Amino acid sequence: KIKALIGRDILEKRQHHAYIFEGPAGSGKHLLARETAKALLCLRADTNTLPCNACLHCRKIDAQSYTDIAYIDSGDKATVSVETVRNALATLAYAPDEGDYKVYIFEDADKMTIQAQNALLLSLEEPPAYAVFILLTTDSAALLETIRSRAVIFSMELFSREAVLAYLQQNSNAPKPRLQEASETCGGIIGAAKSILDGKTDMAVLSSAAGNFISLLFTGTAADALIYCTQMKYSRTQFDTFFVFAMSAVRDKISAKVGGRDLLFYKKEEEQRTEAAGSTLKRLTGLYDSLYE
Repeated sequence: KIKALIGRDILEKRQHHAYIFEGPAGSGKHLLARETAKALLCLRADTNTLPCNACLHCRKIDAQSYTDIAYIDSGDKATVSVETVRNALATLAYAPDEGDYKVYIFEDADKMTIQAQNALLLSLEEPPAYAVFILLTTDSAALLETIRSRAVIFSMELFSREAVLAYLQQNSNAPKPRLQEASETCGGIIGAAKSILDGKTDMAVLSSAAGNFISLLFTGTAADALIYCTQMKYSRTQFDTFFVFAMSAVRDKISAKVGGRDLLFYKKEEEQRTEAAGSTLKRLTGLYDSLYE
């Protein structure tokens, strides 16, 4: 749906100069950013096809060798500094070399310092007509309101278990039981499902940990949950994923509480309905909000 909306605007030459794509790791933000850049710069003959994925520009963008696209990230540092942003934007005054637009993709937008965000804001306020900024973040609330107000925000959606399974069946040769397991433990995130199939155990470990933690909150005591937390030795990125899984687990309990049948995280509907019966809807939504914060 997001691709269709952006594609329509590009075809009609009404694209925005700044986009924010928000969502958990593995939800498709980077893929969408690349597809948006290709749609802007594609040399397509058929103007109703976005992008063609075959022309020179599309191939160079896929290879990350297109000179008019800048990728700004934190590298091996905890934050994106103001110097990093200023160095990237130093090319903004020069017209594009290869196409009609220059695209700046901020891969860790939520890691920008306040000073870095203010440096970017100066360019967002009066950008040249050929500049397009794409900011990728786990949560747009981490960005200044002045930046959010100058961009169009799109939130990546979690997929149903059936949709993830259908995607994996089309794109993986793994045995059916593994595909089933990946679709059931990925929390609705296709990137997470692919990581599980690729043997990158982080996702499976974090999914299991989130399930154990939420289970302790419902079947154990607060002390049990607190002790469990002290055993977590995760990086910042891993904790981001852990909380997404935990939120998905609570979301299933909310669904079970109100009679929904579409569980994303858990397998057994009746088990969740029983656990959720002992909590009020207010407590469940409050827990979800706490995890989000």
